[in-house]
Amino acid sequence: MIVPSFPTRLADRIILLLCGALLVLTLVVGAVNLPDAGAEEKAVSEDTQAVATNTVTIREFMYKPPVIRVKAGSKVTWINDDTAGHTASSRMGADVETNTIPKGERKTITLDKPGTYDYICDFHPYMEGRVIVE
Repeated sequence: MIVPSFPTRLADRIILLLCGALLVLTLVVGAVNLPDAGAEEKAVSEDTQAVATNTVTIREFMYKPPVIRVKAGSKVTWINDDTAGHTASSRMGADVETNTIPKGERKTITLDKPGTYDYICDFHPYMEGRVIVE
C-alpha cells in the first residue's frame, strides 16, 4: 500500500505554511482593489443629469457626480477620496488629463473650450465621467 507523503521535516512544513500565507495575502490584496459589484452599471449614461459644480469626488471607484456642468475658463478639481490612485483622462484628446491622483490628494485643471468631455480612469476604465463646458 502506498501512503501519500506529507512534509514531515520542519523546514518543509514552514515552506508549505508560507506558501499558504502568500496565497491568502494575494487574495486579500486583490479583493481590496476590486470595485463594488455594481460599478459597471453605474457608469455615465446619456440620461444622467449634469450637476453645476467644479468639484468631482472619487469614491468607491466612481466619479461623484458623474456629470458636471461648468462655464468656459473654469477650474475643475478632482478629489481622490478612495482606496487607490485614479486619473481623469479624456477618451479623445488631452482636454481632460489629471495624470495620477494618489489617494487623499486632488488635481485641478482649467477647461477653456466649450464642449462635452468624456473621461475615464486610466487604471479602472469602467469608471466614467463627463464635463460639459458651456
